Amino acid sequence: MARRGENGAHRSKKHAGVHKKHRFMILVRVDDRGIRDFIGNISDEYGFRKEDRKIPHITLAGPFTLKGTGPDVRILGAVEKSAPDMTHLSCVPGRFLYLKGRKGFAIAFDLSLPDEFRNFYTALSTLLTPYLNTRTIFDQNPEKRRLHITVGFNLPGPLAGEVWSRLHSGPRSTGYTRDRNGVPVKDFISGCTRPLNSYRISVLRNGTVWREYDLPGQKWLYRNDTFSRAAWSETLRTYRVKEGLELEFPVFSEEDESYVISDTHFNHANIIRYCRRPFTGAEEMNRVLLRNWNYRVKETDEVYFLGDLAYGPVIHPAEYYLSRLNGKIVLVAGNHDAGLAGTVTCCEKELFGTRFLFIHDPEQAPASYNGWIVHGHAHNNDTEAYPFFDGRHRRINVSSELVGYVPLSLREIAGYIRSAERDAVYPSLTIARISRKIKDQGPDTP
Repeated sequence: MARRGENGAHRSKKHAGVHKKHRFMILVRVDDRGIRDFIGNISDEYGFRKEDRKIPHITLAGPFTLKGTGPDVRILGAVEKSAPDMTHLSCVPGRFLYLKGRKGFAIAFDLSLPDEFRNFYTALSTLLTPYLNTRTIFDQNPEKRRLHITVGFNLPGPLAGEVWSRLHSGPRSTGYTRDRNGVPVKDFISGCTRPLNSYRISVLRNGTVWREYDLPGQKWLYRNDTFSRAAWSETLRTYRVKEGLELEFPVFSEEDESYVISDTHFNHANIIRYCRRPFTGAEEMNRVLLRNWNYRVKETDEVYFLGDLAYGPVIHPAEYYLSRLNGKIVLVAGNHDAGLAGTVTCCEKELFGTRFLFIHDPEQAPASYNGWIVHGHAHNNDTEAYPFFDGRHRRINVSSELVGYVPLSLREIAGYIRSAERDAVYPSLTIARISRKIKDQGPDTP
């Protein structure tokens, strides 16, 4: 009998139904324009190869294959069980990392992760382990994986060194960095200290997106929906509703209230990018901001608006929005309100036993003021220096991003002033509310 060669043996296995196993990866795609542009600019500047340019992402597991002949959906079940009731994964890009790989070097953003992200990653790794066949060293020891966002990878040593030197050629001042020619360029990464949120978890099979888990909707999307603008808009809408950033019906107070908010920036598409606002575009943002205001503020309420109502007449002028906003509005002028009638530079009022100075830019407040300064202007660009609540400097930052895009009552602010410790700092309203809830419940509350 003739001996069967290697090619013949391979063909026999193929005809017998023995096929190469699927290779999987689980990752979080980073859908942030600032991150994408930053990495794209570095790639263009240094001529990274096209095959070495990837969509910004955070790798959670893989590449790996599965044991046995069980269904691929085992992976989907592991993801679902790891993220019960989560609406997003949050992280903050930090310093750069210099990593050595099998095919060269990589430069990446290190990430500061909250406990929720770490707990999710630990749960996912634990649930996946029994199913994995071939896997990387990091999937064998998940605690050794350093989660990051890659800027460039598979780089030759000299090129990696040049990029590394460029990124460390000077301090990354808030909002700006310098290119390889020393020219200042806008840097949206260091210019926003707001956490970077991701709303979906992607499962890749053989290098392409197979399924994507929509965290706000707690549902799986097929490939066609993962790149649909309408589906992405629905993901963000569900997130906003669940997190209280989009009101679906009026929530008026029975009594007349005084509210405050700043920096709505109606029309300003780029503010979505600068400040990581969870909207797909300016028209969607305008619609939500207008509805949020009118679902919280009734006609007899008072509102202190602390500047920068709109930016540019691209969709409607500022007066258009002003005429459609409920309440008796006191307009404090911001740096984008030139020509808007009826504005004042600042104003003062005592409410709930507390003196408040309402002003747009906190740096323009009198240094000797002995009440509380309520301001905007800072957005979420530096939440260490300008958090929502700053007991150290007796300041409240009511920029739209920090108060959840909904006017905030001064009654609630006064409550934080009365109950917070002397030097308490709350980066955002969400954290302030969580802290107050924990304090109200007490340590012995079951």
